[in-house]
Order: sequence, then C-alpha cells, then structure tokens
Amino acid sequence: MIVAAAGHILRFRPGGAVAMRPAAALLLTALAMAPLLGGCATSGPRAGAVQPVPIASEQLIGLTPAALIETLGNPRTLRRERPAEIWQYRGDRCVLDVFLYEAPEGTQVIHLEARGERAEPIAPQHCLGALPRGTGV
Repeated sequence: MIVAAAGHILRFRPGGAVAMRPAAALLLTALAMAPLLGGCATSGPRAGAVQPVPIASEQLIGLTPAALIETLGNPRTLRRERPAEIWQYRGDRCVLDVFLYEAPEGTQVIHLEARGERAEPIAPQHCLGALPRGTGV
C-alpha cells in the first residue's frame, strides 16, 4: 500500500514503512493524480476548430466588397452574372451565397442565400456560424 504524507510517499511492507525521497514522491503523486485531473481541462477552442463568424447575417446587408472581405475573408468562388456578383463561402456543412449589386453608393451586399449539405435552403445565420472566420473560406 502507498500513502502520501508530509511530502513523502510511504510504502508499507509487512516489515514496516520505507520513506521515499520528495522528488520521487512528487512524481508518483503527479502520476497518480493525472487521470483525475483530465476532467479539469478547460474547454477553450481546439486547434483547427472552426471559429464562428461573430456577426448577424442582417449586418452583412449593405457591406461593400472591401468590408465583406474584412468580415468573412475572400470568397471560395466569385461569379459575375450581370448585374450581380455572387460571392460563395463554404463551411463543412453549408454554402453561403452573397449577392452584390451596383447601388448609387457603389457595389454592396443586397441579398444572402444559404443551403445545407443536401442543397436544402437554410437560414443564412446558421451557415455563418459554421464558416471559418477570415481564412479565405
């Protein structure tokens, strides 16, 4: 049986107790506690995890091309279908199409459409939450 006491680990044997050095005691204590401390890990962002775009889809309406790039990054594809430009952003589970048109103030976002994995229409906000932020999605 092993017991920690006053910075030492005592190993009991039938003939009596033997004290271990403090460094060995610390190492054995840390190893014994490691499985218990696994649940104490913080739940911060994982490496490579998608960080959602912190913006409401309605806030994209009226953005200029430069402001859109600053907010979402460069689009995966850009189509020009006069009079519109359609910028496409892709996440793991959805596609967001952003429609830009010429306005008196210059080119700006006028409309958004999003679709899920099976090409079914979904709310643009749901797709925004699944897009990687500013990485040229």
